[in-house]
Amino acid sequence: MSIKIHEKNIDINDLASFGDIPAVNIELTKIPVDVQPNKYIKNAYANKEYGQIKSVDVKLASDKERLYVNLTFADSEIPNTEFQDSVGIFFCSQDGQSDSPVTIGSLERPTLLWQWKNRTELQKNLSQAKDLESFGPGVFIPNTNSGSVEVVANGEVVNGKWNVIISGDLLAVQKAKKIGIVAWDGSNNERAGIGSVTSSWIEVD
Repeated sequence: MSIKIHEKNIDINDLASFGDIPAVNIELTKIPVDVQPNKYIKNAYANKEYGQIKSVDVKLASDKERLYVNLTFADSEIPNTEFQDSVGIFFCSQDGQSDSPVTIGSLERPTLLWQWKNRTELQKNLSQAKDLESFGPGVFIPNTNSGSVEVVANGEVVNGKWNVIISGDLLAVQKAKKIGIVAWDGSNNERAGIGSVTSSWIEVD
């Protein structure tokens, strides 16, 4: 599976600015319970249904400085309560080319993760974007090696689907050459390492 980066100026606040760039449908699978970071989570979720977001449509664009990622996926009809819907793109580490993306990095080979998170009315002053390092499912910390290009994100529901744009430094994908997608259905109480992920790396042209 591969996705092409299209040269185009994108407005992060205009969710229609990707226009007629073709989308690539990426199937997702649940993050395996056996790769969860501790025994409590493994036991608690051994028999629970999660990974409810089954696929995401992906578009990539660049203005030669920033990478813009457009992610669209079905919004559950069940309202969120404590946890919110979220989606992210993560980048294969240069020394992790043979690793499976389902772990979203590891302690030995962490990966860069850009995450969009829906915000409630009470959270509206919080950024929708998170620039993170991932050391495994749910083992996320703020990225301390951020450059001058800030990670930003925006999203809203359009016709029953989340339409999300995440943007950051183009160098991230130029170095990685491969990406993964991870998503969380808040209405199913998905968060941290409990969600959906790509089962194989996506090559970026």
